[in-house]
Amino acid sequence: MASLAHIASLWRYAPGSYRRSLPDSPAARARAAVQAPLLDTRAAVGAAWFPAVYEGDESGRLPGFLVRVRAGLDLPGQTVTEPSWSSILAWVAGLAGVGPETFPSGLRLVLDPPPPTPIRGPSLELAGAAAVISLLTGRMPAEAPIASAKLSPDGGDAIAAIHNAELKREIIRREAPSCAAPLVAGRDGRAAAWLAGLFGADWRDALIRACERTPESLVREAWRAHNARNHGPAVRLATAALDTTRGVHRALALWIVGADDLHRGQAGQGLQRLVEARELLAVPSDEEVAEHDVLLEEHLAAHLGIGLLDNLRIRSAIDVLGAALERLADSQVRHGRRWRSVGTQVAGSLCRALRVAGEFERAATTLEAWSLGRAALPEERARSLQGLAAIQLASGRRERAVETLEAARRALPDAMPDERLSTAGYIRLTRIRAGVDAVEPCEGLPPAPDWRHPLKTLETLERLARSDAELVSQWFERHVVASRSEVTPPVLMLFLRLLAAHAGAPALGATTRELIRGLRAVPGGELDGAPNDALSALEGGIGAPWLALCPY
Repeated sequence: MASLAHIASLWRYAPGSYRRSLPDSPAARARAAVQAPLLDTRAAVGAAWFPAVYEGDESGRLPGFLVRVRAGLDLPGQTVTEPSWSSILAWVAGLAGVGPETFPSGLRLVLDPPPPTPIRGPSLELAGAAAVISLLTGRMPAEAPIASAKLSPDGGDAIAAIHNAELKREIIRREAPSCAAPLVAGRDGRAAAWLAGLFGADWRDALIRACERTPESLVREAWRAHNARNHGPAVRLATAALDTTRGVHRALALWIVGADDLHRGQAGQGLQRLVEARELLAVPSDEEVAEHDVLLEEHLAAHLGIGLLDNLRIRSAIDVLGAALERLADSQVRHGRRWRSVGTQVAGSLCRALRVAGEFERAATTLEAWSLGRAALPEERARSLQGLAAIQLASGRRERAVETLEAARRALPDAMPDERLSTAGYIRLTRIRAGVDAVEPCEGLPPAPDWRHPLKTLETLERLARSDAELVSQWFERHVVASRSEVTPPVLMLFLRLLAAHAGAPALGATTRELIRGLRAVPGGELDGAPNDALSALEGGIGAPWLALCPY
């Protein structure tokens, strides 16, 4: 039986159930004297209710309570978890004849307030769908939608039965006695008539009109999400519009998807898309570009430069990024936040390319002049200092690098919340490479590299760098050679960084030579000068030059 303390917490959430469901005891009857109001279940746009069965009381005295779900853009609160949220989006999208990617990227469904016990099962899905339909159409329901049904994947307006249907009807009678037409699915059925009663006979036409989106509107929303660092929705929206839009809008879609390709290690495909985006941006008028951002060309250069670097076109990357910085220096839009943000990104990309070319002094000067100077932003300071420390370490100034890393740690509180953990992780990685923080060698064979979690993989490589060469050889044989998976140029460079830590080890000689051949065979690669000399030194058993040049 539920404790009085637990029931008291339910009183705050569901006063109707509290008053009617107390156990028969003097203490309970005393509490029952409290005149708690019924739930406020008045209709509202973007809101619905569903009955949840409380499984903590076997006596049945406290059968459950109503939970409100709200749909909206970037709502605070406890979100409806997967897979129910995906099921709701797919069901509503099917009714409108569109794809889920056409919905606003900030659309969320939350439980408000959070229920006192965990919500299990998909019976909230129809109520959630009603809230989403109300929000998208902007229609006030005739009464508060109260429902309990699972959405059927069969298409149309099909719904599936749920458990405890009669008990849930009892909860609705207790909590919302004025509700005339709740829908509790005791068996499989359809929801069209119920939705028509709530939102009018033309509810489906209204939903279709609300979801009609031009490719250009998808790209504009994707671009807003991209600039707000909501990368998942941005990529989905841009991908949906990629094949049906032209001009500047296609360029922006290619840019977003291409940058995601690079993030996922698809270096060749990412560069191809970014090059096409650059060509498209060179064609439109200034007015068309300015509709989105007057610094588009320079912002794109920050990503294009990384794409060139990831494909070992090092000198080309330096030229593209250097020219972008020169244009930023001469720009009429100087010293605004947008100008500083783009300047920081371009300078950071140029720093990585200069490092591979062995131009450490120019790399450090560029970061200090731009990312930590004229274009400095508080939220970017920690990451910029970490990049500067990595360059100082590569150029042999270890003590200075350690001081810079301490400054980076002090700047972490100003970092963006969604980037603070990753920035702290890269600071720790650089401290490990500087010998400030220690990591233990691997005791057994570590797992295969997982580039979806790059920091964890990079730390594994650092542990392998401190492990026995024979263990490293076994790791390569099992997870790199035997898997026959595609190894992209950035990953090749990282693997060679690991092998450089074991330079000259007989067990790794053949693997080192094979990976170097793979790196030199990258189409269009520019490995002359310092990187070529470093690779030749690595072939000869000297790893320090490549450890200094590797940008990852």
